[in-house]
Amino acid sequence: MRVTMWRDKLKSLTLIEVLVAVSIAVMLLGVSIPMFSKNAKSQNLANEAETVSAFYSRARNLAFHPERKEIDGYQVGGVDCNGNKCDQLAIEAISENVDPVEIDNLLMPNVTIEIPSDIIFDVGNGKTNLATTQTVKVYFKGNASKYILIKINSAGNIDVI
Repeated sequence: MRVTMWRDKLKSLTLIEVLVAVSIAVMLLGVSIPMFSKNAKSQNLANEAETVSAFYSRARNLAFHPERKEIDGYQVGGVDCNGNKCDQLAIEAISENVDPVEIDNLLMPNVTIEIPSDIIFDVGNGKTNLATTQTVKVYFKGNASKYILIKINSAGNIDVI
């Protein structure tokens, strides 16, 4: 008897209650979508900056473990740059006795990489040719207002900021 009485007291939802619940859910979804897309864009820029940072780290790692003994250092520089703004980087093995040999390149079609100068990592110790810390700026093409900085110091340490 108790079960049947409980079922008799159970109410179903009215159409108005369902419409109110659905409209609230739609409004919350409409407010949250722009926030997620903005977060996704900034995350994509962070991923691009991490890729550029990893490329510099690869050059430094090559300097610690050179492929050939006659190499003096590994240079990271821009390819086909417009001033100091590039969308492609290259690692070259450099030596006094041998012409530079390209080891690897990194094409970044979505971002612009602003580099003040080429960086050379010395073989054996991974230090750079820099007297002070150099800042590499990474931003989406055509939008320099939002950017991520990569700092490289004379000891060869690479930090994404």
